[in-house]
Amino acid sequence: MGVHVLLRRDAGCARAAGCPITGCRRQGRAFAAGAFYDYDPKYFQNTILKGFRSTGYGTFNVIEQVAPKVKARGMDFFAWDMNNANAGVPRLIPNYAEVTEVDLNGRRTSSPCFNHPDYRAFLSGKVESLLAGYASAVDGVAWGCEREGPLNGMLSGGGAGSCFCQFCQAKGRERGISVERARRDTARWASCSMRRVRTLGRWMATSPHSGDCCCNIPRF
Repeated sequence: MGVHVLLRRDAGCARAAGCPITGCRRQGRAFAAGAFYDYDPKYFQNTILKGFRSTGYGTFNVIEQVAPKVKARGMDFFAWDMNNANAGVPRLIPNYAEVTEVDLNGRRTSSPCFNHPDYRAFLSGKVESLLAGYASAVDGVAWGCEREGPLNGMLSGGGAGSCFCQFCQAKGRERGISVERARRDTARWASCSMRRVRTLGRWMATSPHSGDCCCNIPRF
């Protein structure tokens, strides 16, 4: 069996070329991730997220440089659109902080909200810029987004429950969900989870078995 498809990471907003969005070093210079291809601004007219072209490799365009070589070998070229949440992204992409989730205390998080119209337009714009902008070069898009849900985030001590932005609240009310009750019960979950995390932390700091298998972790 031969190789039929080459998957390249072309629009990574969390990691690119194995480097975190907060930056890595190439020949002694720090740079941040982003899109490694040139896109037409017309695909992003309906979003406030427009400037995300990476300059870490100068003007290098991975599609223009790699796709022709892939096609010459009879293979398909797929773009990998990585959308992992990362605390560094809001500082690097203009206006990104405005589309992030809002926790139950009204604070912005580092995770973008999938119900925010500007973020939705940003995602669809990236897909269009790849499939329509490079119609003869890109055969498909692999969409990646690794993130935990709000409940798991609270249970692990990594979040305060989200999202309570205006768009999520409106969507909840349209579906007959009491936003006030959801906020109240989420706060209870968050409080319980933080106590559990603190208890587990004390146990791991003092127990001689803290390095054992997770099966040995006591129930709280």
